[in-house]
Amino acid sequence: MILISINQNHDCGLPYSFMPEIETARLRLRLCSKGDLDNLFKIRADREVMRFIGDGMPQTFNQVKELLIEIEKHWIAYGFGRWAITIKPSDEIIGLCGLTFLEKSDEIEIGYLLSKPFWGKGIATEASRACLRYGFENINLERIVAVAYPENSASRKVLEKIGLKYVKTARFYDGILAYYEMLRKDYHSDHSFFLIHDSTSKKLRNIKSQGD
Repeated sequence: MILISINQNHDCGLPYSFMPEIETARLRLRLCSKGDLDNLFKIRADREVMRFIGDGMPQTFNQVKELLIEIEKHWIAYGFGRWAITIKPSDEIIGLCGLTFLEKSDEIEIGYLLSKPFWGKGIATEASRACLRYGFENINLERIVAVAYPENSASRKVLEKIGLKYVKTARFYDGILAYYEMLRKDYHSDHSFFLIHDSTSKKLRNIKSQGD
């Protein structure tokens, strides 16, 4: 188990390359890299993909470049963050998922973004369920929240499918959004395939490679 102290004032003491990655039945949730820039830009330049993300506008190449930098900084600062979603055995990024701080709060939210060709295949649910499990089982969170536009029925179905409960509709990110939550006491693992590659296993793997 990975024990991480959630502290917004200090870094977690590990380099980005040692942060954990996750495997599920179909997916690998891996750390983002500079090599993801072109493909992630294609995803975030799609107006339909970005409709319910941020200000709802497609992003520029430089904005996506800055996003990758921010993702790395967040992992280093807090020991959790967003992963690149890939479908095994391919290493090509098809979206993002993970845990971040809800805007202007200490609450930790789960979120995802997925390239349009992969909508409706259960990938968002599988990735989000893995993030939820990581949050409760590996970094011992007491509560995980999520927000979605009321008209974003697809994302709301994903949140409900993984067990989050609707609480209220309120203002977040300059919009009126539906707010969901799950408490640790209400979390139950579905026992689906879940393999975590943590910093220890990565370190051992690196040492072994250097000795070969």
